[in-house]
Amino acid sequence: AYGSDNYVVDVATIIDSSSVDDGLTDFRIISNMEEGIWISEEYSGYSVDNIHPSTPDNIFASGSGDDVNMSWNYASDFDFNHHQITGLNNTLYTTENQIDILVSDYDEFFNNSVDINENLSDKSDDISAHNMHYGMNLVSFSVLPEDNDVNNVLSSEDVTQIIGEGIAASVLPNGLWVGSLNNVEVDRGYWVKSEAGEILSIVGQKEYNTLYDLHSGNNLISYTCSTPGSLNELITNENVTSIIGEGVAATYNQSFGGWIGSLNTLSPGKGYWFNASTSTDLSYDCPVEFIVSARQQEFEDIKNYAQSTQQAFYFFEDIENVEVGDRVESYCNNTLVGSRVWTGPYMDIPAMGQDSQEITQGYCIEASIPTFKLIKESGEIFDLIGDIP
Repeated sequence: AYGSDNYVVDVATIIDSSSVDDGLTDFRIISNMEEGIWISEEYSGYSVDNIHPSTPDNIFASGSGDDVNMSWNYASDFDFNHHQITGLNNTLYTTENQIDILVSDYDEFFNNSVDINENLSDKSDDISAHNMHYGMNLVSFSVLPEDNDVNNVLSSEDVTQIIGEGIAASVLPNGLWVGSLNNVEVDRGYWVKSEAGEILSIVGQKEYNTLYDLHSGNNLISYTCSTPGSLNELITNENVTSIIGEGVAATYNQSFGGWIGSLNTLSPGKGYWFNASTSTDLSYDCPVEFIVSARQQEFEDIKNYAQSTQQAFYFFEDIENVEVGDRVESYCNNTLVGSRVWTGPYMDIPAMGQDSQEITQGYCIEASIPTFKLIKESGEIFDLIGDIP
């Protein structure tokens, strides 16, 4: 350019500003004029990369053993650095378009791509992964696809039956689900039957539901928070009198001033039976963090019996000569139907009932009165005698 009043030029910086380097670049202008060469003062400037990378899409998930395999499509940006996979309990990183992650019980994940300047993409679809055990699992689903038809949600060959509150469905040999349960809902809990104890993975959008319209009696509902929640902190509605999970239970004790039993917390991905004395609205805020109580850390469930959809719980305030670490077992028809390691007063002892599973034949039936045994850590066995309803 020549003879202009103003000159404009775009000049590249040496590096973008980041948390590692401020990226300041010095500039000066040198002009060759008829009067001679003019050199400006030095000026400093920096550039910021605030352009988000592209989002991983076409998320796919499947189970293999105790691992969930996640894969996705990603058109790599020129400044791509890595993928960040965020779970409920940890964060993992990979430069590949797939990853295998160990799932001990239940987890949820989403993926962001990250560039060299630490910009994150929008998050991908969510993935939930239930590591099922053989038989009946009491679960809930906070990650669901837009099409929540049971045929679309439960596409795993390992899952053959789902039971909700008053509704159910089972799968035919051709893979088609039939029954009164047509859709899987985020606010409901479900018994789901696994034939081989495989991982059930679902891709969709994470939803939070913390408001429930409870009717009088038992309500099978979900827990969708991403963090476990203490019963004493979350459930303060005085109309909720007892809560039953899979093999665990709690009841509210007025004299104790809180919840008692083996169920101390609500856990993500689980379903629960809430008993309400009258119709009521249940609401709570999801906890930000969770601190494990000493009693929960001690609790160890020795489950050498089958989980049934029909389950009862007997609360023991105290047992003569019982010590922490002893085990209390329940029997029907001389068949072991429940056990619990004693961790202190007001322990609940499960007693499983007979349901549609062949493995529960011989378990308790309606009007059965279970018997109980105390097994000391030394191996001594004592029959427990008392007025058992």
